[in-house]
Amino acid sequence: MMDCHAIWTAIAARYEFEKREFACRPFIWYVTGTAQIVRYIKPVPMSAVLEVKGRITCMRKRKCYVVVEFFANGMLCALGRFIAVRAKFSDETLENLAKPQKTLDTQTIS
Repeated sequence: MMDCHAIWTAIAARYEFEKREFACRPFIWYVTGTAQIVRYIKPVPMSAVLEVKGRITCMRKRKCYVVVEFFANGMLCALGRFIAVRAKFSDETLENLAKPQKTLDTQTIS
């Protein structure tokens, strides 16, 4: 959850930095370069209300440094640091990723 939030925080920040509407073409994509859970602070109760906050600590041409805080019932439970790396994908690749993938028919597997 923290990794995913870090990547989307980087994407949103880059759109804002470039003064572009979110999700306009050409799309901005990032992938995880480094994921480091700095520390687990408290266990997360099963019925807790969860909140994840990401903030950019440094933005470079291809890399975005993100700190993510994970809260349960308003209490900080984990803290992570991530480096998101900008990725370039062709329109064809993106369209293929958006198509539903065929699933294997389990009866045909021997």
